[in-house]
Amino acid sequence: MPNKSLFCLDDRAMQRRVHRYRQEHGIELQRADGAEYAWDGKALCADVRRYLLPPETPFWTIVLHEVDHWRVATKRQRRKPEFGLGRHPFFKYGNVCLKHSTRGVRCYNKEIEASILDVAFVFRFADDQQKSFFFNEWLGGELDYVDPPEGMAQIRRRVRSVAQAGEKKYVEDVLRRIDEWFES
Repeated sequence: MPNKSLFCLDDRAMQRRVHRYRQEHGIELQRADGAEYAWDGKALCADVRRYLLPPETPFWTIVLHEVDHWRVATKRQRRKPEFGLGRHPFFKYGNVCLKHSTRGVRCYNKEIEASILDVAFVFRFADDQQKSFFFNEWLGGELDYVDPPEGMAQIRRRVRSVAQAGEKKYVEDVLRRIDEWFES
């Protein structure tokens, strides 16, 4: 019987897919006990899970999100710990809240850009009910900090610029759902 997570997807299958996805983008996964960052400027730390809450979060979702941060980051940002965005508010070390930092809007835009790619990745393997649940759980809270339509225009441009051929239709599906979310 498949191991299903809170996202109602087969965790083992998703773990394999995300592992291939990470390798396709050339991102190293290293063991870094006691590391302070999920992304240290060179590699993704394998023990990143211990920094995030809640503890039942499937490991593949964390790896997926970091890979997508790498994708939307500039070359310069990729060389910096946490892509130069500061620590997420859920990190144990240094509780920097992105929405209150001086770089808050830019940081939140980068979070949303990465999350759009995350959701688009999951949309490839999920049925409609799973898509709706995943969309609401992953993006629901973050969209509260976007100033539409100006804020979304910049986010759309960046996400579309990094979207690859096989994922463009899923990215557009996520963007359509965001439009519907703002209209409701």
